[in-house]
Amino acid sequence: MKKIKSLIYIIIVCLGLGSCAAQEYTYEGKELVDRARENHTAFEGAWITVNDHIDNFPVQSIEYQFQGEVMTYMYSAHIDGKDYYEYNNGTELNYITLPDETEWSFASKGSEGYYSYSKASRHYFADGEQLFADYAAAVSGSEISETDTQTMLTLSYDLEKLKKYSAFEAYEGLTDFSVLFSIDKESGNCIRYDTKYTLSDGTEEWYIMNVFERTDTGAVERVEIE
Repeated sequence: MKKIKSLIYIIIVCLGLGSCAAQEYTYEGKELVDRARENHTAFEGAWITVNDHIDNFPVQSIEYQFQGEVMTYMYSAHIDGKDYYEYNNGTELNYITLPDETEWSFASKGSEGYYSYSKASRHYFADGEQLFADYAAAVSGSEISETDTQTMLTLSYDLEKLKKYSAFEAYEGLTDFSVLFSIDKESGNCIRYDTKYTLSDGTEEWYIMNVFERTDTGAVERVEIE
């Protein structure tokens, strides 16, 4: 999303790889992550929320549905007192930032400023490889626990190796980092993805992404902004 880059940092970072991507790495439980990635990319639609668990605050959300090869979606992001909304029905892009703007902006397919996503050119929320980042080359340990319905996989990291991923170039003083995959036993889908880290100044961050496969096959509708 072009416009959002100046407004919000992405908590669920795209899988920006450094030299670590050159070979295959594995750890106990990696087959669960690989299956969850494949399953998610195969979704025709989903509803995803990202929340700041420590401050109990919604950060991002998206509802999307593929209509043939084209992705229709309604996206929102909330940070630093601003609320950004973006809607795309496959032929028209709408966006608005509150409270800075009072009306939607529009860009039609073929016009300047228009962009869209498809199965061939995916939004990162619709791409399991990007969405469920495991940073495999830097994993220092994995732990698996289970309930009746879920398998929980916790990954811990070698921080020096983690820094080789370009996604972490902006992080200074990272003293701890871990992710938790909560995977549905029946479907193999990742239904929750936790990211936790601590900075050298003692700041702790914990973000929770919840993922729901969309059962409504109709196009996503634009939300009404009051």
